Amino acid sequence: MNLNEKTKKLILQHCKMYPQLQIQDLFKFLYQSSFGCEHMVSSHKEAVESIKHEYRIQNSDPQVVIDPLDGGYSRVHLSYLSRGLSADTLAGLFCLSAKKEAEGKSALIHKLDIVEKLINEKNIPFEINEFTAEKNKWISDGYPALHHSDIYRKTYHPAYRVIANDYISFLPFFSELDMRLAKGDLRVAIDGRSASGKTTLSKILEKIYNCNVFHMDDFFLRPEQRTM
Repeated sequence: MNLNEKTKKLILQHCKMYPQLQIQDLFKFLYQSSFGCEHMVSSHKEAVESIKHEYRIQNSDPQVVIDPLDGGYSRVHLSYLSRGLSADTLAGLFCLSAKKEAEGKSALIHKLDIVEKLINEKNIPFEINEFTAEKNKWISDGYPALHHSDIYRKTYHPAYRVIANDYISFLPFFSELDMRLAKGDLRVAIDGRSASGKTTLSKILEKIYNCNVFHMDDFFLRPEQRTM
């Protein structure tokens, strides 16, 4: 599946899953797909407090806990905290996901063109004139980040954080770690074949948990064989 087909599939899937979404909500989906969460992160401490507050007051039963966006991001519903993931860890992942997307604007423009074609083909239930008018206004305003529409918020009660897909597969593991860490200190051994992702995971753990990482190479390889 090429990138255009993947984008079309995700847009159509999103519209089908949330039939009450407005054009504004579709713009938000495209914006987050193109820029991720780079505009939303202030500090880790504030991110933690915000997540804790929203989690306490959120009253939604999400259709999906992990909602894929187009591009390299997904929306992770705050109800994931009920699986053992801590607000501190989710905030850490949120902050790590906040990177500058150099091609974000061009990606957004391309995705808007795809949506316009889908509307013209009657695959999305929006009027093309209304869509074009809102799109042109958004462009003239400089593509600002948007809130969800009132209708969307009242219907679906969105409560999520945008996280890079690089971390999504590790969420069950992080949840297990957090539950065990709540009981005391923990030592984790990472084993696997060459190029299986051991170093990648250890670097993520080091950043999120501010922990010490020891590589077996440091103990069993001769000095001239060590690469780190």
